[in-house]
Amino acid sequence: MPMFRHNLLAWMWQFVVGLIRTLFLGLTRGAFVGLPDVAPETRTYYRRIAWAGARFGFLTNMAMFAIGGNLKARGKLTGRYADALAWMLMGTATLRRFEAEGRRAEDLPLVDYALTHALSEAQAAFVGIYANFDGVIGSILRFFATMLLRVNPLATPPTDEMSHAAAQTIQTYNSQYAHLTEGIYKPSNETPGLGRLLHAFRLTSEVAPILAKIQAAQKLKKLPRGLAEELAARAAEQKIITHDEAIQVEQALAARLNAIEVDVFTPEQYYNQSKGADGIYTGK
Repeated sequence: MPMFRHNLLAWMWQFVVGLIRTLFLGLTRGAFVGLPDVAPETRTYYRRIAWAGARFGFLTNMAMFAIGGNLKARGKLTGRYADALAWMLMGTATLRRFEAEGRRAEDLPLVDYALTHALSEAQAAFVGIYANFDGVIGSILRFFATMLLRVNPLATPPTDEMSHAAAQTIQTYNSQYAHLTEGIYKPSNETPGLGRLLHAFRLTSEVAPILAKIQAAQKLKKLPRGLAEELAARAAEQKIITHDEAIQVEQALAARLNAIEVDVFTPEQYYNQSKGADGIYTGK
């Protein structure tokens, strides 16, 4: 009995401390969380993950207090807990990789997008947790806690500007692209689908500076309007670009068209038919 009383009082104390810590971190948005030596640009994410972790711990104790042994049968509720934990872990893994790889400035748009998305998904999971509690506790959580979470959110979904900045980091075939795709299988250039697409991506990235010269000449009225790729030969004639550069542009354009072309079938292949002596297709 003394041991039971000791453990019960310890759990109750942990519950109270967890509630106070959650409220404090929520009011301050994690401003007073002790942080290790991390990049200044990512400190706010560490604070928000600590805030989310405190809330997760408090809600875990709340579930044990309000639901007890029936928690295993509440699949939807435990699934929400799993979602919140998974998104916090993915956010933490992103921050860990950013630190381990030397705080590369070119990775920051991806870090910002990943952490904003992870924290907004964790918030959605917390709202789902509140909705799954029953009785008086459920009513209090759904009304007060959900309202506070929406007034003072962990994060809102990534903005279009943030999505654009993240996308820009992988839209050029450069060292950043090689870094992000390291260890990932890439098919050969002539492999239908991804292989041809990546080949076209590489060639198009390589000719981007050449196309910029053609477009600059168009603005100066030295070349007519139209797609820069289709004016490469004419630009070479006017010495705007070199002959070799014109060939590069033509190869990149051919690779792009090859990557997006659809399958072409003869009528015999498509309908599985053969043409008779009278020129009419007949089924086999």
